[in-house]
Amino acid sequence: LDPFATGVLPVAFGNATRLANYVQLEPKEYVARLTLGRATDTADVKGAVIREAPVPRLDIDAINKLCQERFTGKVQQVPPRYSAVHVNGERAYELARSNKDFEMPKRTVRIN
Repeated sequence: LDPFATGVLPVAFGNATRLANYVQLEPKEYVARLTLGRATDTADVKGAVIREAPVPRLDIDAINKLCQERFTGKVQQVPPRYSAVHVNGERAYELARSNKDFEMPKRTVRIN
């Protein structure tokens, strides 16, 4: 799991475990705080800064339009190398921290 993530972790016991798969199918909502103009090697706040760029003046209407156009519906996503996604049976973050060479698989996700 992402060590910086917070929220609710649903847990099921006994007969309720039969319903656990349905909970995972429900839509999820994420709220994020981010820093613009800076990239790190781990794609999180703990990584080393690898790139910085000036941030232009922001227009909320343009941002909303861009988000609607590019981040709605089915999109191809490549998870960060420092994520909990399994790659050949191992967590990607473990492979990345061990400096092993591997490729992150693309996956289709739906954003509403």
